[in-house]
Amino acid sequence: MKSAEKSVRPAMKVSKRNIMIYRVLLIMAAIIIIYVAATPRKISVVGNINDKVNHILAFYLLALLLDFSFPASAFRATKMLLLIGYAVAVEIVQHFLSYRTFSVFDLGADAFALVVYRLSLPYLRLVPLFRKRWE
Repeated sequence: MKSAEKSVRPAMKVSKRNIMIYRVLLIMAAIIIIYVAATPRKISVVGNINDKVNHILAFYLLALLLDFSFPASAFRATKMLLLIGYAVAVEIVQHFLSYRTFSVFDLGADAFALVVYRLSLPYLRLVPLFRKRWE
């Protein structure tokens, strides 16, 4: 029975320490993103870049961090739906702020980033820094 279990589970050479680092970075990124999305102040670093580009970069990063935080499962519907749920939650928060608005276009940019991440996986496998995720 153990040999059958091994064939189903992907081989992982990512250390538990690195997985924990990715998880901490994921939580930090999610907190920073909700702060930036909810703050009335303009953040100069992100204020100068087009809003949709900000969304694409943020959700690409979240996708990478989520994927690497849980390397035993592939980046498929479950991980994508979790991030879409987070995106919807951010937009709902913005809807209730007088200085922000709910935007379907923002959700579209977030979903686009997840698709781009999924399509870029074959290329990420070639990057030495990330290669161990799939070995």
